[in-house]
Amino acid sequence: MSDKKQETAAETSANAGNMFTKPLVLKFEYQGKVVRNQPYGMHGQCMDIYYPVDLALPVAAVILVTGYPDPGFKKMTGLQLKDIGQNQSWGKLLAAAGFAVILYTASDPVLDALELVD
Repeated sequence: MSDKKQETAAETSANAGNMFTKPLVLKFEYQGKVVRNQPYGMHGQCMDIYYPVDLALPVAAVILVTGYPDPGFKKMTGLQLKDIGQNQSWGKLLAAAGFAVILYTASDPVLDALELVD
């Protein structure tokens, strides 16, 4: 890859980082609990769980499936999909509405989602 192409890729990655770290525009105070990097499955994957403030069992759960593998996304942006601002904001918003929300790392999004549910 030429130096010009490498610089362009680095610039793209830096600009993408800014875009992916920003939260949703809606501002609200989330009072729930977030448990980060909980292991699941057999391949070293992890998940973040956003709990509602009033945790009464049973509570419905929402799994946010991004549909993209984390290794490629992390290579481009330096972030895992569960860690981008938009996804974290959605997790907090849905948890504030009373759901437990799961964001997870994935190398194969479909198989990893099935493994997460299992």
